[in-house]
Amino acid sequence: MADGDSRRDRRRKRVYAESSDANDEPEPVELSSDLSLNMSEVCMDFTIDTPDLSISAGTSSEDYRTCRGPLSNVSVQISGRRTAVPDIVSGCSSETSYYLGEESVILEESAEIIGTLNPVTAISTECPKVVEARREILEGETCFCSTRELHPGSLPEDPLTSDVFEPGKCFEWITWDIPEDEYVPPTIPQYADMNMCVDSTADYFEQPMEQSDIPLPQEDKIYPEALLSLKESMTAILSFAKSEKISGAGLGRLLSLIKLHLPEENNFFKSSDDLFKVLAQQDEPISVFYFCSNCLKDRSSSTDLCDVCTDDSRSVQYYVSLPILPQIRKLYRRPGFLHDIQYRKRRTKQNPNNVEDVYDGELYKAAEQDILSELTNISLMWNTDGLQIFNSTSFSLWPWYFVVNELPPEKRYLSENMLIAGIWGSATKPHPNVYLKPIHRDVKLLEKGIKVQFYGDVSWHLIRGCVLCGTCDAPARALFMNMKIHSGFYSCPVCYLRGEKADNTSPTVFPYEEGVKLRNLDDYYQEVKYAVDNKVLINTALQNDNKCCGVKGPTLLSYLVPNFFSAMAIDSMHCVYLGVMRQLLHLFFDKIHNTNKEPFSIYTKIELVSSRLKHATPPHYLQRNPQTIEKLIYWKASELRSFLFNLSVCVLNDVLKPEYFEHFLMFVEGVALLNSNSVSAEDLRVSTILLNQFVAEFSSKYGPNNMSHNVHMLLHLPRTVKLIAPLCVTSCFQFEDMNGRIAKLIHGTRHASLQITGSLSVISDLPLLVHELQNQVVQTYCKELQQKRLPLKITAKIEDGIYCVGDLENIESGSFQYLVPTFQNTNVKLYHRLLSNRLLYVSCNYGRGRRVSSYVKYSRGDEVFVGNVECFVQQRICQCATPTCPCSVEHLAVIKRLHVLNPFQTGTITVSHIFQCTETDLADIFPVRALQCVMFKVQIGDIIYLIDNLNSFERE
Repeated sequence: MADGDSRRDRRRKRVYAESSDANDEPEPVELSSDLSLNMSEVCMDFTIDTPDLSISAGTSSEDYRTCRGPLSNVSVQISGRRTAVPDIVSGCSSETSYYLGEESVILEESAEIIGTLNPVTAISTECPKVVEARREILEGETCFCSTRELHPGSLPEDPLTSDVFEPGKCFEWITWDIPEDEYVPPTIPQYADMNMCVDSTADYFEQPMEQSDIPLPQEDKIYPEALLSLKESMTAILSFAKSEKISGAGLGRLLSLIKLHLPEENNFFKSSDDLFKVLAQQDEPISVFYFCSNCLKDRSSSTDLCDVCTDDSRSVQYYVSLPILPQIRKLYRRPGFLHDIQYRKRRTKQNPNNVEDVYDGELYKAAEQDILSELTNISLMWNTDGLQIFNSTSFSLWPWYFVVNELPPEKRYLSENMLIAGIWGSATKPHPNVYLKPIHRDVKLLEKGIKVQFYGDVSWHLIRGCVLCGTCDAPARALFMNMKIHSGFYSCPVCYLRGEKADNTSPTVFPYEEGVKLRNLDDYYQEVKYAVDNKVLINTALQNDNKCCGVKGPTLLSYLVPNFFSAMAIDSMHCVYLGVMRQLLHLFFDKIHNTNKEPFSIYTKIELVSSRLKHATPPHYLQRNPQTIEKLIYWKASELRSFLFNLSVCVLNDVLKPEYFEHFLMFVEGVALLNSNSVSAEDLRVSTILLNQFVAEFSSKYGPNNMSHNVHMLLHLPRTVKLIAPLCVTSCFQFEDMNGRIAKLIHGTRHASLQITGSLSVISDLPLLVHELQNQVVQTYCKELQQKRLPLKITAKIEDGIYCVGDLENIESGSFQYLVPTFQNTNVKLYHRLLSNRLLYVSCNYGRGRRVSSYVKYSRGDEVFVGNVECFVQQRICQCATPTCPCSVEHLAVIKRLHVLNPFQTGTITVSHIFQCTETDLADIFPVRALQCVMFKVQIGDIIYLIDNLNSFERE
């Protein structure tokens, strides 16, 4: 082969036999008792010599990869056009059957075959360790492939690769190193392969990360006379680092500081690297997959530059897979986990017929007839999103999360309870059929069942699980559904609304239409077939064809969840708050609309609205004070949410024109009904009417160019709630918080993904490490750090979840003497703050701070009242002077009752969570357990509005 010939040129050389007759029908030829080749279906020229001789062809054998062994003197070469070359490797069982096209080849171990066929299918039927692959070869195109066995527990001898990648080639799914009776790859029509953007006959798996030779510290003391062992010290340090949200670099500096305080002779970690190695040893082995940054073709290592791409900017990048099955086994081994996942049967619903959590959605109820019929089984909700961690580069992380739906809401999103299935770290966005391959494998095994051990039980139990639903923003949704992004035609993932475009420079808009057909799987398969057959990735104009409807090709996501159209939630964080709410605020307050004299513009009222926002007094459960309109570009999603539900109606009441204000109320009430703790069938019906009317009138109010994708998606919110859960359950707020925690694990600018995986013990293993501590002092310290701390002085625990906060004072002092007759002959103390179910109640007489948390809802039986807390009372039915009096104690709330009404009502709309209040002469004394929630007070002039807290899921 000439030196100037490229590797690709060498691969493309045809092999021509010395003698041939194109008209001859090839017959089966016996090569040996164990090796036969039936070529009856191969209409190509070929010659075969005796078993003792290798064929001599026009191209030297170095052009092909061969695997020589005992039968290396037997070589078969078949020549033809438009062919693929499969290499069949050693290491199989003594007799393994392969299928090439429709014909069978029986190979003895280490036999060699060099051949060309069209089309080629290589399937192992008896050796499950050999990769199963199928390839569709396009008419008139050439593609080469090779297969190699993946040896369990180590690198492949020669990683499985595609030697030539060309757009439009199709490559189907693979399996690796698992018994055939444990994993069955999805049955996918052949056309589904055509859209794969990488060669998935390639083996993406490398060996697990090299384990540290540093043993996990057990009983060794940090120095000879120390009271703490290395394990106890490490657990305490990690608990502190997690509690204080210390970054990886900060943790290294903390270790250096601790080392300064130790004797010269000690066993403490010599550097932060030692600690991270120990953390990595705690984690399960991970798999690293390399790929070309330009074409996504797999590579064997970080230095293996792509030999297909000609782009000089190409590089080798990678993503990391973290098997979820070991993570699930860890969860089941934790104390209390088995009890926690049975929460769905213990919870108390506000209304038995309402949708209040994921368990009440139609998807979950259907799953309860199958996998979820057993209380020990689980369901998962997935999420992913791009995380920018460096300001100076386009590099981003895409963690893939799973949440266990069966956990109680307060534990569901704790970092130690979330599963991280993979981390894609690259300047290139992930491709679903690359990134989801190992995740899909684990999910299918979980569906069939895995064995786990429960805490305190040495026996093994079979549990099953499934992926029930997913939530993410619109770009990630389009990416993993393999559809057009939200700015294109047919980009709605729920229905077939096409959209419109006035010209090439105009944005795509989605005018309101009634009765648009919903997407379904039967039509989807036909759309995928059309997309594959017509190569819509290349012919992008065809993506707008009504036979394709925005579908670019197949996606593994459709095999991850039963019906991925129904199981895809619409995230309220991005669609409603960062989407429609922010869009409306810019329409109201941007100067351009005032310049154009748009009737909806209130640019001239910015100062008035900002003044009202400045004087707002939010309760303590909101972290941020409202910002002014001048700082609108800095508003975060939580601030937009608070403005929508708590502030917008009150501050815009006399600012917007009446017709625009009434139209805006449809949006507020329609979304509020779906974002509440309990959504009834009537709420769904009313919300559907309001949101349909809001979208239908949006074009006439704000112009057709503002009919954005997010405005259209409002139409599908009631359906999401009915199928899955209230909007607050499926929003991305909790996942965004987890992204921030993940970023804290990065302690350098290189190999961010591997840094995270090496530190996952800080998140996942820490609770179990704390529980296993023998030193009670260290264990108590760590448990206190794990609890979410508030800067509060807890005086007494009243009952589970309810605490007295702050100092107690005598009732005889100050302005509370009027209460003395009420509590005669009792020992009474006053206090002004109460912590109940994670909500801080502060009486109106506390006198510190500008936040107001004294307006409350409280109940007696079925009656619900609204009032203003004046103080809290600790009452002892005795006259004991000792602080540890064993007599019974009762804690009461003294509340000034208020009269309330719904001020925002029209003929068809009533904003049900906003009240206008007036004082009464009634004072109530209720047990503190009767308090339901804190209400948001907004005062406009002399009018006081109280806004109900819609749900407990989204408390900050």
